[in-house]
This record gives sequence, structure tokens and C-alpha cells, in this order.
Amino acid sequence: MNEIIYTDGTREYIPGTLSLTEKQGKVGGLIEYVHLPNGTTMVVNEQGIINGLNVNKDASIIADRPIMGTAILTTEIQ
Repeated sequence: MNEIIYTDGTREYIPGTLSLTEKQGKVGGLIEYVHLPNGTTMVVNEQGIINGLNVNKDASIIADRPIMGTAILTTEIQ
């Protein structure tokens, strides 16, 4: 399961497994894995703050830390 969380609050569900290239494309650059207490993982742009990406309020609430740009919530093992 992959749930894309956009900065405008919209979400998109993508079945299956995403490749590294697909993940980088969705978040717009290098990726960072944020491991969440419930066992899921959030994939975010590693340089979101440096690149001045918009705050992703929904993803920030889920991760309990500031998340910038598009995020991917996934159950894939990283």
C-alpha cells in the first residue's frame, strides 16, 4: 500500500511496490525514510527544507515532525 500525501491535503492511493526512481519522482528529489511508531514508513524529500518546499500539514501530523513537500506513506519494508 502506498498513499501519496500532497501539500494541498489531497491523497492518492497507488497499489503495488514503487521503485526508487518512482519514489524520487513523487517526492521531487532525494528520499529520506521516516519510520513511524505504528510500523509504517513515510518517504519524504531529504532536502525539503533546503529546497524551500511547502509544509505538508497532514504528513507532519502523522510523523509528529515537520515534513516538507509531498510524502508517501507506505507499508513496504525499507
